[in-house]
Amino acid sequence: MTHRELALALSEENFSRLVELATRKFRAEVFRVTGIQKATKRLIDPRRRREACTSRLRAWLGEDDQQRNEVAFRLEYDVLAGKLRPLIVDFLDLHDMPHEEGLTDDLAKLNELSVEELRSAVKKLSATHPPADVALYLFFTAGDADFKPLAGRLAEMPELREALAQ
Repeated sequence: MTHRELALALSEENFSRLVELATRKFRAEVFRVTGIQKATKRLIDPRRRREACTSRLRAWLGEDDQQRNEVAFRLEYDVLAGKLRPLIVDFLDLHDMPHEEGLTDDLAKLNELSVEELRSAVKKLSATHPPADVALYLFFTAGDADFKPLAGRLAEMPELREALAQ
């Protein structure tokens, strides 16, 4: 699954949340790069303005090309490395993987996890983190070419795709 496909697999609510969790500076950069203008002042309510921009971004991601995939990657990375870092820390701790505040160069163990171990981790993490965030992290990681075995195991877990779409 490409990063663009991952972003589009999120429900509208989860996609909006992803955009909201991105840093303000990053959101401004994404909207500038994509050519999405801030909603006009006719939409007085700031929440409705954010919804309009988020809706335009989701529609912009609908076409398949390298730039859109890169924007989706950067959006997902910004959120995972920022606001969702505690989820990554919990996941790595759960599997006794060495890290510094969620940062590590050694994720090879991920390819060794069985479907049962992944399901167990998802269940434990979903008790303290939104299931869509857990699924986002796993699919994001599996999107790297080095993690084809992990991607194969995630394909056997339809509940993860359901978590994205809920």
